[in-house]
Amino acid sequence: EEELRTNPRNSVLLARLARYYAGLGDRAAADAYMQRALALGRGDPDVLSESASVKMQLGDHEGAMNFIAQALEAGAPLAEVRDAPEFDALHGNPRYERLLQQGAAHPAPSLCKE
Repeated sequence: EEELRTNPRNSVLLARLARYYAGLGDRAAADAYMQRALALGRGDPDVLSESASVKMQLGDHEGAMNFIAQALEAGAPLAEVRDAPEFDALHGNPRYERLLQQGAAHPAPSLCKE
């Protein structure tokens, strides 16, 4: 939170604080930080992925999958989503598996030019 004082508009930091508070079980703080992060970091795949993690920690699997879909659409790397341990509980869920298949079929454009 100290770093947040120097850069209160850092959406990724706000999202990470949301995940931290979700891990502590503080739903109100997690939701507040997540909403701020989403407002500042609209469409940022890191913010969307962190928001999915927050939802998972709070037990909201459907909400997590909504954010996973948005994160993949925004360019989050499929491997990071697929291999993230916080999403292990979703493996085998038909919707989650479809999201992964769609992400594999439509990979985000590479930022590196050959």
